[in-house]
Amino acid sequence: MAFSPNPAQSTSILTFTVAAGAPTGSYPVTITGTSGSLTRTTTVTLNVTAAPTASITLTGSPTSVTLARGGGATVGIKITRGGGVTGTAALAAISLPSKASVSFSPA
Repeated sequence: MAFSPNPAQSTSILTFTVAAGAPTGSYPVTITGTSGSLTRTTTVTLNVTAAPTASITLTGSPTSVTLARGGGATVGIKITRGGGVTGTAALAAISLPSKASVSFSPA
C-alpha cells in the first residue's frame, strides 16, 4: 500500500497491491491522516478476489462441412482469450481421416 504524494496537500492516490497468494475476502482498511495535533480517519474496503483463470476458446464457423471427394472448404476459427492470456495460439488439426489434409492461414 502506498500513497502518492505523501504527505499530501489536498489529494493523494492510494495504491493497493495484492500478491497472487493473498487470501480472498473483504478487508476494511483504516486510513489515518495527521496534521499537527489533529488526527482523522476514514475506511476503505479492499475486496480481494481470485485471479482470473487463464483460458482460450476456439470456435469454428461453420461447425460442420460436407465435401465430395476432391473438394475443399474453408472454416473460420475464432480464438477467444481470457484470464490474461495474450499472444498467438498454435493451431493443429487431429483425428483427420486418411488422405485428408488441412492448412491454416495465416500459418
